[in-house]
Amino acid sequence: MGSGPRFRGMSWQGARKAIDAFFASAVEVGVGRIEVLLPSLDKFMPEHLAATPIAAQFAAADPAARKKVGEHVKRRLQHYAESDGVTYPEETYVVTARAQ
Repeated sequence: MGSGPRFRGMSWQGARKAIDAFFASAVEVGVGRIEVLLPSLDKFMPEHLAATPIAAQFAAADPAARKKVGEHVKRRLQHYAESDGVTYPEETYVVTARAQ
């Protein structure tokens, strides 16, 4: 199998061949990039975790454990920290096709 992203169990090259076969030459593949802006991690992290499947466990944890999680997240995202929050890049493949 080739390297690169997977598309529902097949290599990107296999997916590209299937897309090309269906749409002929009207297919464009690119990479979309955005910068995600988050508030300060002290504010964002607890609010974000409160909206995830682990919300109940996080809320039930003792304050020392929640603080430890927060400190771990801050260390991991320190590279992306700015004065008023965190900015990190996200990329995704974008496929645009026109049926012919």
